[in-house]
Amino acid sequence: MPQLFYTGVKGIVHKDGRLLLLSCPDQLGRSYWDIPGGRIEPDEDISATLLRELAEELPGLTSVQQGPLVHAARMARMLNDGNGLMLLFYLVSGDISNKPELSEEHTGYRWVTREQAETVGDDQTYIDEGYRTALLNAFTFIDSQSYATQRTI
Repeated sequence: MPQLFYTGVKGIVHKDGRLLLLSCPDQLGRSYWDIPGGRIEPDEDISATLLRELAEELPGLTSVQQGPLVHAARMARMLNDGNGLMLLFYLVSGDISNKPELSEEHTGYRWVTREQAETVGDDQTYIDEGYRTALLNAFTFIDSQSYATQRTI
């Protein structure tokens, strides 16, 4: 039987030269750095999913602007149901506090610079390397100002 994959979208929130990471527990109870987002529902397009997930996970984020796709990654681990997950990472901006309001899904947050994104993750809170690549790609877009084709969603 062929391998099945869900598709998810992640919104890399950009503010003042930093990117937002959220901490939450994984399926084994370990803490990891996450990027807000989730799976695309059957009746949604990418932008609708991104807006829904950002509203759920960051209730205080307003005036969301969807920027470019900065990375796509197949997650190395399989989900509990045995299916895979392919994630699309978009750069987003909007109005958000430096101390963002979080959903119950997340336990903390951290704003990171490019240098911090290169080294974030330790024995206490790990990060998936696909997420790290997405963060570094996002900084490349920010630095080049090539994300001027944003649209409000």
